[in-house]
Amino acid sequence: MLVLGRALLETPKVLLLDEMMTGLAPRIVAELRALVGDLAAEEVTVIVTEPALAALKSVVDRGYVMQRGELVRECDSAATLDNAYRQSMGVLSADGR
Repeated sequence: MLVLGRALLETPKVLLLDEMMTGLAPRIVAELRALVGDLAAEEVTVIVTEPALAALKSVVDRGYVMQRGELVRECDSAATLDNAYRQSMGVLSADGR
């Protein structure tokens, strides 16, 4: 959290957050989700790598799914991103089941 605060002091145009919610309490996750939404509203590009996609669904504008370092899908909504991620993990078939 301290590193995030220091990064925000510089008024960034782009912010990269790598697995920012891993191991955090649900209350802190909710605060971070709100922060990401606020930053996006201020026209800060926020790039988040996060396996816990559900925590960010409400603030996702666009998403990408990568496998083994390669981009396999680009999505323009949280719903399509969730399905694409589940599909890439073998949890969801191509027909949505």
